[in-house]
Amino acid sequence: YELSSFLHDIVNMISFRAREKKLDFFVEVSPELPVGLYGDDIRLRQILVNLLTNAVKYTQNGSVTLCVNGEVNDDSVFLEFVVKDTGMGIKKENIDRLFSKFQRIDEIQNRKIEGTGLGMSIIRQLLQMMKSELHVESEYGEGSLFSFVVEQKIVKEEPIGDFNRRIQTVADQYNYAISFLAPEARILVVDDNALNRKVFTNLLKQTKVQITEADGGQACLDLIAKEHFDLIFLDHMMPEIDGIETFRRMKVMEENLCRNAKIIALTANAVVGAREEYLDIGFDAFLSKPIIPESLEKLIYKMLPEDMVQIVEQISDDGEHVYMSVEEVQEENSERILQQMDMEWMKELPEIPGINWSYAAMYLPEQEVLMYSLQEFGEDIHDLIEGYDQLIERLHQEDARNELARKMHGLKSSAAMVGAVLISELAKKIEQTAQEANEQQVLKYYRILKEELTVMEQQLKIAIKRQNAKTVTIEDMEQQIQTLMMCMQKGEAESTKDELETLSDMPLPENLFSACKMLKGMIERGDFENGMAVVNAMKTKLEKGKDS
Repeated sequence: YELSSFLHDIVNMISFRAREKKLDFFVEVSPELPVGLYGDDIRLRQILVNLLTNAVKYTQNGSVTLCVNGEVNDDSVFLEFVVKDTGMGIKKENIDRLFSKFQRIDEIQNRKIEGTGLGMSIIRQLLQMMKSELHVESEYGEGSLFSFVVEQKIVKEEPIGDFNRRIQTVADQYNYAISFLAPEARILVVDDNALNRKVFTNLLKQTKVQITEADGGQACLDLIAKEHFDLIFLDHMMPEIDGIETFRRMKVMEENLCRNAKIIALTANAVVGAREEYLDIGFDAFLSKPIIPESLEKLIYKMLPEDMVQIVEQISDDGEHVYMSVEEVQEENSERILQQMDMEWMKELPEIPGINWSYAAMYLPEQEVLMYSLQEFGEDIHDLIEGYDQLIERLHQEDARNELARKMHGLKSSAAMVGAVLISELAKKIEQTAQEANEQQVLKYYRILKEELTVMEQQLKIAIKRQNAKTVTIEDMEQQIQTLMMCMQKGEAESTKDELETLSDMPLPENLFSACKMLKGMIERGDFENGMAVVNAMKTKLEKGKDS
């Protein structure tokens, strides 16, 4: 494998998550490391992504750092990976417990963090199989450091050089080839929907365009008074100051550093006549949501000054350098996208009722971003429903109907982006009927939407749990039952509840899952004697199941 490409994939995944939490993500790679290596890059990637993901999860402020160094010895290199964070840290007495399977550490402080303690035992096992080990240093309240050294065979001695510069040339993680580079161009994207902004930024990252985000009209006005942008993508449906009002205020601002910037309307209202309506208002162009990558690139190429755009250099099959026009590259992309509707990675995606993967891949043609966006969508559903319910209660008020229409406008595009086509269509219906003040129809469609969202939330939880379940063995379940029994024997009520919760989260057979529910009631009543009998029965059932 190529070390720069390997590191690029990891950095791309983690920087996406770090930005979400407004954390700095630093990468330090020794320029002398050989570029071509032989080893289990898939397992190494799993280990590093797990360590870095945990670092981001447990860090609320500050930074996460990945350091990669190495020492060459004949035809091998001893790679040292170090993951540092400024997070909450681990108490010294808990470091050994970190490697106990499914052990929850500092439960009170970490109770809101998904996946607490899961994965470290797997990392240690993988490293042991690579003749390595994980070292942990931590100061409670200050941060942690995880490191390991693994030997890899050298197959290409050329040094990796300046990683941060080299990594910009690696475009193989994208499922389509970019058609231009514009490192000097500055773009402002204005949208109150954070997922839309994330997707927009991610789709353009290989073009090296400098992108700034604003979450609303006022934020946009504040920015253009201080900074210059070449293009501004402005969402229409936003709270407080919508896109059209923002556009009009921009035009009369005295302190506007973007008077000559091209302004593109972003909207999910891709109805007949919409383009003409926005152009009549004064917008320079119109782009419908969800955004299709090729359409976005083509529009930006058209709108940017010629001296800012560099045509991408392609390499032909015989190794010759060929300079292709944007149209030629995009034609190739279109054919590639059609072929990718049957991509290998799509076959690995879990089957989730209500999700159309082929539809989602048109907008998010990268597996990691697609799955991350879908998980984010699922985690937001509970809060979304609460907000919709409050507006439905005031449906007779005009401001509530307008706000509901605006929220449905956002849901319409974000649901489509992750392939939740039915939810997207229902949101569109509610948006239209709310704008028409047709309360009866709004209620009719909302009842269906709420049911679909509730089912979708459960389906996504199950799918994610199944993905996690792939790493859980019967031995893991047996060990957890043993830990539970020890807590019960000691009469530790709180620890028993915690360990039972951990066991319940595992992919247990249906009869054992039912036993967990029964056991929970016994523990809450303090009936440890009968509870112990249930746990012994669970242990016996599991052993018999393993034998068969």
